[in-house]
Amino acid sequence: MENLEFRRIMSPKAKNSVTHFSCDFKFIPDFDCAIIQFHGDVRAVDFLSSIEDIEQAPGYDSSHNRLIDYRNASLMFSVVDVAAMTSWAKTKKYTYQHRKVVHIAQNDADFGILRMLMAHSGSFSDNVLVTRSESEALAWIGLNPNASPLAI
Repeated sequence: MENLEFRRIMSPKAKNSVTHFSCDFKFIPDFDCAIIQFHGDVRAVDFLSSIEDIEQAPGYDSSHNRLIDYRNASLMFSVVDVAAMTSWAKTKKYTYQHRKVVHIAQNDADFGILRMLMAHSGSFSDNVLVTRSESEALAWIGLNPNASPLAI
């Protein structure tokens, strides 16, 4: 497996924006996996715009599993945001039937928010995992927990 570097999406300096975040990502084609790491205060709009940017990046494959790591981030999602994010995903016709998505939360509050997001995903929830454990996340999507690809 080649050593692939993370690429970074920085938060736009938008008017009235009080949050600062960044998003690092890399694709590991040998393992059909996209790894996404958020840093800073992440609002729903930041998350959605980052995912859209990643989906336009060279090398992106919609069939790849996703590992989304929030351990260096604070999620600023409300219950209304979670419902809107689910609706957004449905308009994109996302399907988890042929891929897995794992979210790594940094704390109990973010874990709860991500579990709400998973619950709103309905019938696809068998292919979505929320955990606080890197090794569990890596093993669940078929990567070796002892050779972590998460280091930047």
